[in-house]
Amino acid sequence: MSAGWVAATVRARALLERRIGSAATGNLAAAPTFHAATVTLAGTAYRRFLPEEPNAAQAERAVDEAVLWNLRVLAGWLPRSGAAAVGVLVADYEIRNIADRLRALAGAPVPAPYRLGSLSTAWREAAAADSVGGLRRALGASAWGDPGVDDAAELVCDLRLRAAQRLADLHEACRPLGVAACALGYARQRFLIGRRLAPKSRKRARTLLGERAAGAESWQEFAAHVPKATAGWVLEGIEEPRQLWRAEERWWSRAEQDAGALARASRFDLACPLGCALLLLVDARAVRGAVNRAARGADGGGGQQPTGDDHGAS
Repeated sequence: MSAGWVAATVRARALLERRIGSAATGNLAAAPTFHAATVTLAGTAYRRFLPEEPNAAQAERAVDEAVLWNLRVLAGWLPRSGAAAVGVLVADYEIRNIADRLRALAGAPVPAPYRLGSLSTAWREAAAADSVGGLRRALGASAWGDPGVDDAAELVCDLRLRAAQRLADLHEACRPLGVAACALGYARQRFLIGRRLAPKSRKRARTLLGERAAGAESWQEFAAHVPKATAGWVLEGIEEPRQLWRAEERWWSRAEQDAGALARASRFDLACPLGCALLLLVDARAVRGAVNRAARGADGGGGQQPTGDDHGAS
């Protein structure tokens, strides 16, 4: 035990007060108008980056920026190893930045990048890259590693599988989440989109899923050979790739359950801050979903099937 971990644990638990919880999230989603939903959101801890009259995209972005702000604050309280662990949990935001950088290099307009600060793994260097080759070099010099491809879609796919690896290796309690995230990411690419993975991505998948799952030619074969002990739970009852959104929801439910157990840990080490950080991400995802549902309800588009999330905390 060290004084640093004791202080970090106390402060991490205090940050949980910035969540709004399931009841308030439900009320947000059920708001009679999108304006009413944004007024409700402005009364929460997510108001920091919320414009006065936001559209749906701006409101969802404000939620993302707020949770990243909270996690940067948390990282500043943690010993160095703890801050690096929080960086693993926000991998999806860095991947989104990198995907936008690839689009910008191709001449497409992109939004401002997410502000990662100390949570960045390679973004500061990647942001300065003026070519795909330069971006790959920045990744190769970091914990991401060189994806070995120039194609934007294949490069982002590799980053998502690498994020799953990093999550699986982060803490023993995170291993099922990491392996399951790898299974979902692989399944989405191979069987839902129908894209064959690049060699390095296939190698990453084999590391966590095993040769038979990563080499499967059909959904049924893949589901039968995913490691049961670590990832079987996420695909149980999922009969076809179009149902992967249900597995995504299950992944996040398990993340909330496991994070709650970590946050209640009595020892003063990485476990509690890690759990608290993940609970903040779970709450932010639920709030984003509620904002989206409120906006779709206002447009007469409610009741659509969820599309799922990618995972870096995934």
